[in-house]
Amino acid sequence: MVRVLDQIKRCDDGKTRERRLERVDKVVIHKIGASLGTTGPEIADAFRDTRKYQAGYYTGGQVAYHLVIRPDGIVDQCLHLTDTGAHAARFNLKSIGVAIVAEHEDFTEHPPTGEQWLSLVELCVIFRDMGMTIHGHTELGKGATSDPKKDCPGPMVPLDELRSEVALMRESKVLEKVREAGLVL
Repeated sequence: MVRVLDQIKRCDDGKTRERRLERVDKVVIHKIGASLGTTGPEIADAFRDTRKYQAGYYTGGQVAYHLVIRPDGIVDQCLHLTDTGAHAARFNLKSIGVAIVAEHEDFTEHPPTGEQWLSLVELCVIFRDMGMTIHGHTELGKGATSDPKKDCPGPMVPLDELRSEVALMRESKVLEKVREAGLVL
């Protein structure tokens, strides 16, 4: 089972950007290099730097992601799910941002750790159960980023495989409930 730590007090800038959770229809997967930190609070500190071209320059000093998946698979919740994170430009209002910490700065040559993958799958099952669809940051296309060369979360995060694993896990949960109810297939 995925382990989520409430780090909101340590990460959130306290500015209200509230939205209604029932209007959120996407979960957007990102990568973030370990040079900015490996935990939600460390990454939040990096986003507080608003100097030109620093992480916070693009977000006004706010941590961009609702959830950060550490290399050991522990998930730090950095923002309330009802808060709008600055992670995917025009898609922010209707999406949850999940960042996977890349120990090698990106996922072009090295995949997420096994622990990160399991946590990502389990989180995505929860979000799919809430009616959200799963997207990579750059899969969203125009309006998701100002950098046309960006590849996020990267080729070593197989999004189609993620969606398939999530679908299988959701199906097995349903079949388990059918059996518990005593229904015969």
